[in-house]
Formats: sequence, structure tokens, C-alpha cells
Amino acid sequence: MSITTVIRRAVFRGDNDGRGPLVPLATRTAGVSAGVLAILALAGASVRVLPWLIDPRVPWRVAVPFGAPVASVAIEAAVLVGWPIGWALAAFVLIERGEARVLAMLGERPIKTTMRLVPTALVFGAVLAGASLAGGRDASEPGRVLADFFTPVARRAQ
Repeated sequence: MSITTVIRRAVFRGDNDGRGPLVPLATRTAGVSAGVLAILALAGASVRVLPWLIDPRVPWRVAVPFGAPVASVAIEAAVLVGWPIGWALAAFVLIERGEARVLAMLGERPIKTTMRLVPTALVFGAVLAGASLAGGRDASEPGRVLADFFTPVARRAQ
């Protein structure tokens, strides 16, 4: 067994699928940072709807439709900020452990290491697009929530 094989096995930790050391770490740190930011953003966003939820005179069916757009914006912001933070932390760890240097000594170009993150980027991009689409629908038609709320009331009055 050659020394390069031993180093490759040590760096890739038995991953024979060719993902390398960056992809699992980047996916995990980006997911955790986006999740933590989503919890914090949803807690902050709940402040906008909380007075309606606490007031006993306001029924739940009135307060909940106003919380959905706020929640979608909170999730969008969490993914938009948490994703690059997670990848930056993963790159930092990869460099601090020396794994990036080992990959460079083995002849792997940095662009190849980075291109392995494309599938993960597509997943995060899809989540971000979904949250943006949900929030954008409400932002483009500000009266839609009120119209959806008052339509059943108008039908009952007729």
C-alpha cells in the first residue's frame, strides 16, 4: 500500500463515494447554523403575531393567517444567512485540521473540492427559493391575506 493511499484513507475517513472531507462537514454545519438561525428568527417573528395570539378576544383563525408570511420571511432569512456561515465554518475547520493542505499535496485543486458542494447548494437553493416564493406571493399582493379572511364573511352575509 502506497503512502498516498494511506493519506487518502485518513483524509477521506473511509468515504469511498468521492465526497471528500468538506461535503459532510459543510452540509452539517450549514444545516445546524440555518436551523439555529431559523429558531431565533421564528422566535423574533412571533413577536409580531404574539399580541393577537394572547388576546382572548381574537380567535386563532384570525391570527394564524398573519403569521404565515412572517414565518416564511424568517425562514428565508435564516437560510440566506446560515448557509454561507456554515460553509465558512466548514472551510475553516478543513484548513485548521490540515485536511485542505493534504488534499493540495495529493494534487487536488481547490475548485474540485469546492465543486463537490454543488449538490448541497442545489438543496439549499431549493429551500431558499421555496421560502422566497411563499413570502413573495404575500408581498406582491398585500391585501390577499385580508381578502382570504373576509371572503367567507362576505359569503355568509349574502
